[in-house]
Amino acid sequence: MRIPVVIIMLVFWAFLETHLFSSAMAKDPEPIPWDSLAPEVQQRLRPLEDDWGMIPTIRQYRLQRQAENWDRLGPEAQAKMTNRLERWESLSPEKKAQIRKRFEVFRQLPPEQRQALREKRRWFKNLPPERRQELRQRWNNLSPKERNDLQRKWRKGR
Repeated sequence: MRIPVVIIMLVFWAFLETHLFSSAMAKDPEPIPWDSLAPEVQQRLRPLEDDWGMIPTIRQYRLQRQAENWDRLGPEAQAKMTNRLERWESLSPEKKAQIRKRFEVFRQLPPEQRQALREKRRWFKNLPPERRQELRQRWNNLSPKERNDLQRKWRKGR
């Protein structure tokens, strides 16, 4: 059985939020009984019904909130989320593990370094597509030693 894209997107979204904002709910809330979910939320989360009791409580709350808010997203936002989820779903388990590992390394960085990386990413994303492609190609053509040297230079703030 193929899991609907919306469900996978909601689970992935909850995973990221749990790791990004785990301190948001300092006190352990009570688990949400499946039967207490609104019918439309149950419908969206149906593939998770059998495992609902095993899902960490904080994820239950986030999944519930995201399922409730799905209809409030405009068609563009829903399409964007669906597209992201389909791309995630198409990745190999090895690539997903690599992304999770990088995310964990990022999460362990000091706040200043995380902010600097976010700003560099924003800068890169604002470049014209041709320029981004050119920079990617230049990066891919560097030797591992050249890449390491360049990364060290960036870390020093030059």
